[in-house]
Amino acid sequence: MRRWAMVFGVVMLFLVPARSVSAGSACGGMATPHIAVGGEATLQFQPEVVRLTVGVNTLAPTAKRAAAENAKAMAKVVATLKQALGDQAELRTVRYRVGPRYQWDQKTHTRRLVGFKAVNLVSIRSPRVKEVGRLLDAAVAAGANSISGPYWELKDPAAARRKVLALAYGDARANAQALARAAGVELGPVLTMSSTTYPRPVTRMELNLRAASPAAKPTPVEPGRLTVSATVFCRFAVKHR
Repeated sequence: MRRWAMVFGVVMLFLVPARSVSAGSACGGMATPHIAVGGEATLQFQPEVVRLTVGVNTLAPTAKRAAAENAKAMAKVVATLKQALGDQAELRTVRYRVGPRYQWDQKTHTRRLVGFKAVNLVSIRSPRVKEVGRLLDAAVAAGANSISGPYWELKDPAAARRKVLALAYGDARANAQALARAAGVELGPVLTMSSTTYPRPVTRMELNLRAASPAAKPTPVEPGRLTVSATVFCRFAVKHR
């Protein structure tokens, strides 16, 4: 876990003559002497959950045959996935469709029915992030020909955001204290705060949908790290010493 913090390029120091103000005017107006600063923090986390979408696309001359062949192939894929995933994973159907396929006829300038396509997709959410390669190979070997992912997640992303926000606020306060010392004033309470957080997504990998041979090594999958960043903007009251 690493942390970077940097001060924003523009940090404003506002000092106006001190005068009596109410709590409301101190928070809402610009009359109170204050320092406006920004703080930033970034943390990297090991992925704890992986998401995949796996399925079978089947082409056939008729809708009935496409659906039947798809059902047979998908039953084998689902059984393989359940065996590989164990009890901790979530497996649910996210799409099922049977529809016609057309081809454009250049001579007649019309669409021509050429068959039917059946699609069945299941979504997988599993904490076994280190076994994704074997899972992909097993799915393809069982007959899957449509795979999307993997996508990496944290079990509690809200807790990660709060942790990074706290660090960003600490950075903002440290920046304000440095400016207050340099200006010969005393740092007071926070008047206003605003913040943003944003994760940096992991690039989705492209998969070659070929069944691995029994002697082949598992498909290499590197989860990397999930990066969560936060920025905090604060106005701190100041007073002359």
